[in-house]
Amino acid sequence: MRTINVLIGTNEKEIKDFFNILSAKKQVKFFSSENMNEVIKSINQGENLAVIVQNNLVLISKIIETAKEFGYLIKGDLFLDENQEDDLLSLENGFHKLNIYKNGKLIKGDMKPLIATSNLGKIAIYTQIFKELGLHCCSLRDIKVDIEIEENGKNELENAMIKAKAYHEVTGLPVLCNDSGLVIEKFAPADQPGVFVRRYGGRELTDEETIKIFSEKLAKVGGESDAYFNVGIVLCDKNGEFHSRLFKSYRYMKLPASKVVEKGLPLRSLDYNKEFGKYMSEMTIEEANASEGDCIKLQTEFVKEIFG
Repeated sequence: MRTINVLIGTNEKEIKDFFNILSAKKQVKFFSSENMNEVIKSINQGENLAVIVQNNLVLISKIIETAKEFGYLIKGDLFLDENQEDDLLSLENGFHKLNIYKNGKLIKGDMKPLIATSNLGKIAIYTQIFKELGLHCCSLRDIKVDIEIEENGKNELENAMIKAKAYHEVTGLPVLCNDSGLVIEKFAPADQPGVFVRRYGGRELTDEETIKIFSEKLAKVGGESDAYFNVGIVLCDKNGEFHSRLFKSYRYMKLPASKVVEKGLPLRSLDYNKEFGKYMSEMTIEEANASEGDCIKLQTEFVKEIFG
């Protein structure tokens, strides 16, 4: 995983002492802000690096934006002098990790929780939850984390825990992991998708293939059925402690499928909400979360409890 440490402040001794500790722990290239061309070049080449910057907001913003473009995990270490104003805190949202020091002591350490999924639909769901709570977060779309995870758990919570531990170990960030299993009440036990909604015949299905196969199965049981998702959530807090909880989301599946397909969540094209009078794939993210009722409300309370 690509990482960049941005060391900010005017106390050169503290910053250089910190950098010496940092460089002793891992191989990292060191630059000062005067060598911006070399900084940008190293970011383009995907190298791990540390940059010493004074209190230049424009320069710091440029480094953050460039690092974001290339999917870096961005760490900030802000060294405040005794009488220094905290105006640099306006950049807080730009970092995935930010430590603030004053007089050589750590006075604040913040980390953005990572929504650890590449599924665009799930990213949208949980980003909206964090937004409603007034909390910052990041996702695997923001940082380049390329790891293979074998989801060999016996149920949703075990799979979510496997993923949460793996992503926390690699990034050091707090983590939110989701795994869900579907039960369609009219389906025979052998036809229940469970945690294998997107896996069929030994391979991963596309969104369109998923809709086609489930439409065919649904047609065989009369074209409609009540259903529910078992939703396993694992949260890893900033202290590295794991918290898990299981939720149930009740649904109603019916034919014909909506022509609107939500990328990453294809079964929303079959998931009809009677109260809203439309399929979930046709809803805004706010409507979709609201349509899940208590399931999303309880997940929101769980996120607030751990990260709020």
